[in-house]
Amino acid sequence: MISWIKSLFHKTPDEILKLKEVIDKVNSEKEQLQKDLDRLLARKIPRANKKTIANAKRKLTRTKNEIKKMTEVFDKEDIDDAVKFLRKFSK
Repeated sequence: MISWIKSLFHKTPDEILKLKEVIDKVNSEKEQLQKDLDRLLARKIPRANKKTIANAKRKLTRTKNEIKKMTEVFDKEDIDDAVKFLRKFSK
């Protein structure tokens, strides 16, 4: 009962809301990276070199891990970590 009343007056900080927007943007970038990697792997005749494929896989993995960390910060509503991510992704 008390938690329900607190939830009525609880306002989500602006940093957390901005972080949610950044998460959505990075998520769309992840989908694009996945498409590019699939396209590279599907090519047969002008075969992509191993270095290009490894870089694409590494970039995709790094993006996935960053999204995981950002969603954890979003769920915890940790403002300090949210500000760090916002600085990193404010392009």
